[in-house]
Amino acid sequence: MSSLLLLRHGQASLHGPDYDVLSGKGADQSRAVGRRLADLARDGGAAIEVVFVGPQRRHAETLAHLTAVATEAGTSFPEATTIDAFAEIDITPLIRDAERRVYPSCPDLPAQLARGELDDAARQAVVHLQGIIAKLLERWASGEAFDGVEPFADFTGRVRGGLSLVAGQLGSGRRALVVTSSGPISVMVATALGLAPDKTVGLMLSAVNASFTELLVSPGRLSLRSFNDHAHLAPHLVTSI
Repeated sequence: MSSLLLLRHGQASLHGPDYDVLSGKGADQSRAVGRRLADLARDGGAAIEVVFVGPQRRHAETLAHLTAVATEAGTSFPEATTIDAFAEIDITPLIRDAERRVYPSCPDLPAQLARGELDDAARQAVVHLQGIIAKLLERWASGEAFDGVEPFADFTGRVRGGLSLVAGQLGSGRRALVVTSSGPISVMVATALGLAPDKTVGLMLSAVNASFTELLVSPGRLSLRSFNDHAHLAPHLVTSI
């Protein structure tokens, strides 16, 4: 039996000029991951023998930060293999749709989000925004088509293809680290548990940045060992967006 240690990337720059870049907090989260992996290795935990990484910049930056910290602590990792199938779904059109509905009632919400300081009205607007996005994602998962968004069936199909590829390369009795996003991780967990599409969306929305999920892989079987483990993160580093 082999193990896939799935890591969601650190917090990206949601309100910066380029989302696909880690925020300062995202870099700190990634370094916390590196310390955790180094501690596990030092305490006799299973070594990371294979590393896979998604194709997006936030995936690579997360891996770079955690590797640097782990290396300083005396733990090394093999060179990573990029798996394009583990790219996150781009739901930008859905987010923009939700923003168009919410921003008129709270015009300064973007500025408050950028500052990281929300008043009561902004907090209510964020809850409303998140609720709309969740409903749109549920419609997407049910098979509804949205312009500019990869169909749910195509998304899950490519992630499962990547999972099969990785499992085949892993072999028996080895442990791999996979750095990717909440979407691919949720699809892999849903595959292991046989969950319905709407439950996959629920997993996507609950995943914490820089959290671990572990799958056990054996011939003809995929099992979930843990989901969304973020005990290595200090309270101020726990984020989901």
